[in-house]
Amino acid sequence: MRWRKRRSPEDESCPESVEGEWDEVMDVVKRACEAVAAVSPRVSLVLKADIRPGFTGELTAKVERVEALLAED
Repeated sequence: MRWRKRRSPEDESCPESVEGEWDEVMDVVKRACEAVAAVSPRVSLVLKADIRPGFTGELTAKVERVEALLAED
């Protein structure tokens, strides 16, 4: 499982990214919600899933592809 925090506002549209098997990722989401619920009367969650069978490591691969394209200019 991979976890990446946003490095800058331009980095991506989501502040946190998690990549891994569905059950592993959903467990992280569940535990994060439970942690917030323990100290707050309300939990708000927006979840976006990009499911691409056959692809792994896309959190870093996408950045590498963009950097390679920018280096060509």
